[in-house]
Amino acid sequence: MTQLRTAERNRLRRASAAVWRESIERTLLFFEQEMERVESELNAWWDEHGSAWREPEARLRTMPGVGPKTARVLLAQLPELGQPAADRVAGRAGSVCLRERAVARTASHSRRPRGGAVFGQLDRGPPSGDVADPI
Repeated sequence: MTQLRTAERNRLRRASAAVWRESIERTLLFFEQEMERVESELNAWWDEHGSAWREPEARLRTMPGVGPKTARVLLAQLPELGQPAADRVAGRAGSVCLRERAVARTASHSRRPRGGAVFGQLDRGPPSGDVADPI
């Protein structure tokens, strides 16, 4: 809904006809009311069922720029944030921990043959005369 509201706001700036502006303003009013309703329902659910997440939410909110909405979105999308294993959180968020980056960097500089060179030889089959067909 946030993206739709933003799109409508952008349309409102470009709308020249009064009829279009009125229609867009009614649509924006609907989005505002609906977002308030949904947020109210989410807050009511959180107040009733969110007791297990109160401590992780409080910890997240100690970080600058993290308010109740951001903390709750993070906990909903990454429930591991309530658990102590940071590497699982980083992996779930799409990050790679530094140790894995170091391993990947070391592996990329190794002198092992690349798959293409090895498999390219297999595609050509055995050298002529070296291996006889057993059947």
